[in-house]
Amino acid sequence: MGESDSAYTKQHVVWAFFVGLVVGLGAYYVWTNKDGPTVKQNGDAAYSEEGGNRDADAKVMESKNSVTVGDQFAGFTVTVDKAALDKDGWVVIEEDVDGKPLYLLGASRRDAGSYENISVELLRNTEEGGTYYAVIYVDDGDKKFDHKIDLLATTADGNPVMDVFGVIRR
Repeated sequence: MGESDSAYTKQHVVWAFFVGLVVGLGAYYVWTNKDGPTVKQNGDAAYSEEGGNRDADAKVMESKNSVTVGDQFAGFTVTVDKAALDKDGWVVIEEDVDGKPLYLLGASRRDAGSYENISVELLRNTEEGGTYYAVIYVDDGDKKFDHKIDLLATTADGNPVMDVFGVIRR
C-alpha cells in the first residue's frame, strides 16, 4: 500500500465518520421529537399550539365533569369560574378556529373534585374579540398533558365537556 492509498483511506474514514455523525444526530432529533412539539412546560402542564384531537378518531371518555367560564379580558391567563372532575384531569384552554376548538393554549392539572377560580396560564395571550373554550380532559395517569393520549371528557350524549367564552375590551 503506497502513501497515496493511505491518504485516500484516511479521507474515507473521516468522511464516513462525518456522515455517521450527521445521520446519528438526525436520528436522535427525530427520536426525541417523535411526539410532536412541546411548546411550554409550566409545572405539571405541557401544552402546544398543535391542533387538539377533534377529529373522528378522537379518544373520549364519558364523565360527570363540568366546566364554567365567563368572558375574559385579553391576557396570558384565563380564570375558569368552576370545574368538576370525576377523575384526575386537565382544564384546557383552546382557541376557536372556524367555529370549533383547535389550538391548545394552556392546561392546568387537577385531581378529581370540584374547583372554583382556576387560573390557567397560556402559551400566548388571548385577543380581544376572540372566541375560546375551556375543555376537560381526563389524565392517563402520567400527570403530563398530551392531547393525543389524554381522553377528551364527554357528556352522556357524546359532546365534549366544555364552555365557550369570549375576550372582551377593558
